[in-house]
Amino acid sequence: MLLTTEGTYPHTLGGVSTWCHTLIEEMPEVDFTIFAHMMNPFVPESYDRPSNTDLVPVPIWGVEEPAEYNPKMSPRRVLMLSSMMDEATAKRLFCPLLTEFLDHVLAPELEDPARFGSVLYAMHRYFRNHDYRATFRTRAVWETFRECVLRSYGLDPHAESWEDVDPEAEPSPQEIMQRIGELRHGKNAEEIDAVSDQLVPRIFEATEAMRLVYRLLTPLNYEIPDADVVHATAAAFCGIPGIIRKIESGTPFLVTEHGVYMREQMLFLGRIGFPYHLRRFFIQFVTSVSRAVYHYADQVSPVCHYNARWETHNGVTDEQLEVIYNGVDPERFRPRVVDRPAEPTVVLISRVDHLKDLETALKVAVKVREHIPNVKFRHFGPSPDKQYLAKCRALWKELDLERTFEWMGSTRDAPGAYNQGDVTLLTSISEAFPYTVIEAMMCGKPVVSTNVGGVPEAVADLGHTARIRDVDALAAGIVDLLELAPDAKAALDAACRERTLELFTINEAINAYRTSYRDLAAGVRRHEVVERPRLVPVPDLPAAPQPAWPAPTREPAFAPPAAFAPPAAFAPPAAFAPPAAFAPPAAFAPPAAFAPPAPAEHEVVAVAAATPDEHRQLLASPRAAVRRGAVAHIGDMFDLDESIDLLVRVLQSDPDAGVRSAAGAALSGLLGENEEVG
Repeated sequence: MLLTTEGTYPHTLGGVSTWCHTLIEEMPEVDFTIFAHMMNPFVPESYDRPSNTDLVPVPIWGVEEPAEYNPKMSPRRVLMLSSMMDEATAKRLFCPLLTEFLDHVLAPELEDPARFGSVLYAMHRYFRNHDYRATFRTRAVWETFRECVLRSYGLDPHAESWEDVDPEAEPSPQEIMQRIGELRHGKNAEEIDAVSDQLVPRIFEATEAMRLVYRLLTPLNYEIPDADVVHATAAAFCGIPGIIRKIESGTPFLVTEHGVYMREQMLFLGRIGFPYHLRRFFIQFVTSVSRAVYHYADQVSPVCHYNARWETHNGVTDEQLEVIYNGVDPERFRPRVVDRPAEPTVVLISRVDHLKDLETALKVAVKVREHIPNVKFRHFGPSPDKQYLAKCRALWKELDLERTFEWMGSTRDAPGAYNQGDVTLLTSISEAFPYTVIEAMMCGKPVVSTNVGGVPEAVADLGHTARIRDVDALAAGIVDLLELAPDAKAALDAACRERTLELFTINEAINAYRTSYRDLAAGVRRHEVVERPRLVPVPDLPAAPQPAWPAPTREPAFAPPAAFAPPAAFAPPAAFAPPAAFAPPAAFAPPAAFAPPAPAEHEVVAVAAATPDEHRQLLASPRAAVRRGAVAHIGDMFDLDESIDLLVRVLQSDPDAGVRSAAGAALSGLLGENEEVG
């Protein structure tokens, strides 16, 4: 089983991570390989993984060379692929794929997720034999990206009139003064969005969009492990391995949607205030990937019927859908006697985060206190967003809640926390099927919650739900439950546990996934075998890398400014920016049919008898035949490291195709004969 995760298990605590860990623990008969998209390579694991797991960590940010953390990529192979990359190869083989990729992202009305998925697969095949980082750093790729973006805005990047709107053009003194004034008296997001359709993306927005593509497509640079089934934990970038395996070998593909990834990213981008054009690009990027994941999945299993509405709207068919509710352990989450306040108590368990909307919870506490003066609220959970915590604390003091609302911090005893209260409160503005609700009900505690996601499916008529940020309705629900007579309260508590025992146990959930795995592996739910795409006239890539020779390139017309750095929670400061293009010496390029003459006999003898210093001089000979002969004897004359260094220099700078070809062959031979190196 290949389980793909994104920013969750096994590196981060949370609901999805808990679900992954439980799934693996409860299926010891299944071998899991976890293909984990992680923020950076230095995040420690937060779980003791069971023995039936292997881990393939895939750091998205915080690395200069993605191949450095690829377990299937040896240093010598990285060196060889990087040294062989040039402008001509990128332009001929990769830029057509990038163009089609960007056409789908920038024009979502194309609505062809099958085609988009096949583009991703073709890119993956390309990166098997070409260096990922070196490809993206070519000027050809940057020019392709720039032209696609400009065309998407109805602009001809090659038109003479482009100078009038060129974001790379040198600004006039008047424009500089105007820009300084805008920075001093900046427009707010609403004002920017109001005129966004009249704006051309600024250069830093384009470079940031390019950086997002470079980072988020990192999984394409990895070999996807073989498996009987691929199980993605979101219709997100972690679903790309499932698309690849589906196209490559017809591997069954299951997607579990805890939240709706597409919707969550829209909420995230709206909150952090990305510039308009960058926000637009990222939303289109996410939408294209999510819809492709849905298309290629054999089974899409949302954790509630609410999510299914989003999924069917984005292309999931009834045949693909199978809702599998989350479940909890009834032995761990059960009513029990704990040390708790004597007063009526409301418990909240959540991280301190904008999506949990704890500002509304604080206002609810004020309203409830007006009816029940001695009420207590206790919040349990981590505070990863320190800025939002400070905002909540300031409101907490402003509302004079120090004696009413307690911040308890993180807890490893969630059942004990639930049992400290009479009612559990959830004020989230977005959820899928939150564990908080069914854990609380399994402990015999009724829930008052916003009616987000699948919460109404879980609560039914055994608690209260209200619209998001409806302080009065949430407070009224809490007061109603706290003022129940003891007999009525006991009956309600028992009914909550009975409902969760019937519908939401861990055994029910695990059995549903076990059945899905078996059916998918047996072909019961498999779609037709996907035909491998032929997108553009790209030749089949060889099993072993072949030299790709550099060609002269023109000097860059501009140098992109320092890249925009989004908030730390989204993108670390490591920035991608296309480097200045390499400009080898001007050279005569013979036509393909031209065959250089063989070196004269005395020249070959002279090369073979040369000293190391003379050999270096021969590599600079004006005669291509002499240089070619010198290249052939480099491995006999110098040690391995110096031989590789000399050959790479020849690959990068020699003007003759025949000499570069000889250098590539010699380099491949050296690296192949020295497998123990590196």
